[in-house]
Amino acid sequence: MVRRGDEAVLTGALLKGKGLFIIKSMGLWKLSSSPCKSFVHWVEMEAGCKKSTAYALIGLYEKFADVIENNADLQSVDVTKAYLLLPFIADDATVDEKEELLYMAKETPWPSFCDNIRKMKGKIATDECPHDEIEAVERCKKCGKWFRS
Repeated sequence: MVRRGDEAVLTGALLKGKGLFIIKSMGLWKLSSSPCKSFVHWVEMEAGCKKSTAYALIGLYEKFADVIENNADLQSVDVTKAYLLLPFIADDATVDEKEELLYMAKETPWPSFCDNIRKMKGKIATDECPHDEIEAVERCKKCGKWFRS
């Protein structure tokens, strides 16, 4: 049941991404009866999402739809993990390169996935760090703001 839910979320994200891609690329947002002056304004007023979400959905469609739609194994990849992989997919990435990253996302538990993302960004993974530079922090109980000591 959970896997089917993941599939529905990912399929929905790809579908919305495809719709936004078509609307943006063909300028269809201009045909709307709303007084929007730009695609971004239309997205925020009519599509029911923020600009960053819209562009993430478009990126998900552009970079992964061809692979995910043709590979049943990858249709249950967590959509958030797929979003986090977007910066690491070159425009000329091959299907094999995309599949490799998506399989990594599907098969890796969240803590290890986050460590893989850290490594891909050139940072040290939390499971490889000696944690020899610890800083003290404090948090306000009223508002939740964090302060470094």
